Amino acid sequence: MGARPAVLQTIWFPYYPAPGSEPQMRAVSVDQQGRQWEQLDSRLDLALPVPNVGGQDPGPLLLDLHLSPNGRWLVADFAYTGSRLVDLSSTEEIRLPAPGTASDQWHFYAWHPDGQRILVSAEEGLLSSDLTSQKYKVLDYYFSPEFEHAQVHEIAYSPDGRWLADVVVYSPVYEVRENWRVEIGLREGEGQERKPILQMPALAVNVTNGSLRWSPREHEFIWAMYIAPENSSSEAQVQLWAADATRGESETLGTLGGVVEYIHPAVWSPDGRYIAALKIEGVQDGKDSANNIYVFDPESGTERQITHFVDWRLSHLTWSPDGQWLAFTVSRGEYGEIWVTSLDGTQQYPIAGPTLPDAPFVWLPAEGGN
Repeated sequence: MGARPAVLQTIWFPYYPAPGSEPQMRAVSVDQQGRQWEQLDSRLDLALPVPNVGGQDPGPLLLDLHLSPNGRWLVADFAYTGSRLVDLSSTEEIRLPAPGTASDQWHFYAWHPDGQRILVSAEEGLLSSDLTSQKYKVLDYYFSPEFEHAQVHEIAYSPDGRWLADVVVYSPVYEVRENWRVEIGLREGEGQERKPILQMPALAVNVTNGSLRWSPREHEFIWAMYIAPENSSSEAQVQLWAADATRGESETLGTLGGVVEYIHPAVWSPDGRYIAALKIEGVQDGKDSANNIYVFDPESGTERQITHFVDWRLSHLTWSPDGQWLAFTVSRGEYGEIWVTSLDGTQQYPIAGPTLPDAPFVWLPAEGGN
């Protein structure tokens, strides 16, 4: 492989050496091309459950990982048991600064751009917790009469902290509204007036979890949305949408699949020029079984296919820190691998594993995340 690079990057992933074994969060060092150099001794203090692969109930699986903007903290989302927080400098799990959340469940919503504040939902409500000062505050503006009988589905800060986008699902209320409604909203600054961007009937819409994401260019954000025509689920489509915060306008960028639930958030390139997404190209037992990577150019309105796999299930699409590579998880039955591809698709190879099927991972810009 040649001389060891002066600077190596780090990928954290759930190491899963054999079916039935206990997964462990481990790290590998990679160069800027994603080539693995060594497996590190560091391990994160997360007690990952053994998955019941193939069972009716897979248990409290690790669903996703959310790295803070400053690379210091990591949130792990689990099915059924909520979210947990890890300090990457100590590799230990820490308590969230809020009453009642040390043992009770809480759910991650978003990182503030400063990297030290985290937005979560807990028994007390919607909380902004400061991990440095160990203080928190309740964001009570989502509990005004406007949001009565409503559920906040997604929240995301713009990179400069100026805007706060959300997805809210409204239930029917007597003499207020007759039907369910999904609404994409936007507010300029915490606590300021919220303005609707897009409204659609909720019975025909399902917004993908974690898909509300801001561009590094700060004024644009995207989400993935499952839309079914009334009384015609066979014609359902998953669409990639974008909105401009300054103009308050939204548009569709492309179709990512249909028929089945879509669980793969699209991701912006680090420079904000492109969007990478997975398209469903195979369905089995009511779930997507084959995917490929496509890159969208919002300015030109074009898209191009990057991978050409057949019957491979991909997930957790991630850009490399320099935007020259795309990493993703490949699921192979009872285990998975993490692969990378060049943007022209000519170089594609595994860089970490074995890991859990559909395993999340994070790619830090510098070794150790510092």
